[in-house]
This record gives sequence, C-alpha cells and structure tokens, in this order.
Amino acid sequence: MNKIMPRFFLLVALFTTTVFTHAASLTLQYTGDEPVSENFITTQVGTVLTFDVIADFTDFATIGGGFDIVFDSDKLQFDGFTNAELGDPLFSRDPLIFDGLLSSWTFGTFALISDVRLVGTVMFTVVDGVVAGPGNVATRETMGPAPPFMDFFLDTVIPVDYNAYQVGVVPVPAAVWLFVSGCALFGGLRRRA
Repeated sequence: MNKIMPRFFLLVALFTTTVFTHAASLTLQYTGDEPVSENFITTQVGTVLTFDVIADFTDFATIGGGFDIVFDSDKLQFDGFTNAELGDPLFSRDPLIFDGLLSSWTFGTFALISDVRLVGTVMFTVVDGVVAGPGNVATRETMGPAPPFMDFFLDTVIPVDYNAYQVGVVPVPAAVWLFVSGCALFGGLRRRA
C-alpha cells in the first residue's frame, strides 16, 4: 500500500502538467476587414490580405528557431513581409521566398523568448485562380535549413502548434457584368443620337 500511493501521486502530477500546459504556437492572425468565420475568409479578387505572425512561448522559454509559411500560389500572390526583428539580430533571418513558400523565417536570442510577441507581418493579394475551391495560407514546422525551436532549460525540441486560413473568393455575379455592359451600350447609343 505504501508503494502504491507515491506512484499514484506521481501519475496525477504528470497528468496535470501535461493537460494544463499548452504548447508553444506560431500563428497567423488576420488583420483585415473581410468577414472571417472559423479561419475562413470570404473575399473578392484583388483584395489585399494582411496577417500578423504571432509567437507564443509563454509555457516554454526558447532561444529561438525557424518556421515556414505555405500558401496556395494559384489563389494568393505574395506581396511582401515586414520583420519585427524579434530577439537578437544575429539570430534573425528573413524567410527564403519561393513559389507558394516562405521558408526558414528565423528568430531567437540568448535572453530567451518566454511570452507572446509579434514576429512580423505578411501580405497577399487574392488573384483569380485557375483551381476551384478555397486557397490556403498556413504556418508550419520549417523544412528548410533553420533549426527547430529549442527549450532552453531542457535542451529539447519544443512542440509548436501552427494554424491555417482558407480564403474563399466570391465571384461577381453575371448579372452585374450584364448590367454594366448594357449601360455602356446605351451610353454609346445615346452619344450617337
């Protein structure tokens, strides 16, 4: 009986620390005026979408690491980014830019990051895609040369949660185009008369 109780309390302690701590996160936060419902943005072609990139290492102090942003280049045109210079400039690296991928965006510091901070901002323009369906933009674990995020105290890789948005394009109804072309036709006929 005496050996069972300490083991039980150890299991309870392990369970509660696992359940009540949250993972670190690197998330996109949409900052525009378009309607958003459960990370689904409804918009039109030509709209500029701006996302803040937020890092939350409240429960895990880190010296830094890298991450990627992937996006559907058939639907979203990458316009640019701003880097908030989070941490030490010697640790920071702007992302490598590829078609549909911002790779190895890196930040860190020996002073540790243990709170919620703005990493930077990314901007996309919605383009008239060939592929039907919504386009995506998401953060993910880096596949490039940047290292993963490390726990400073335990010297282990930190589990990081990432997120994604879907972008749905609402087409301009055919009736609007018909109305506009009809107005132009009547305007042309009126000038001749």
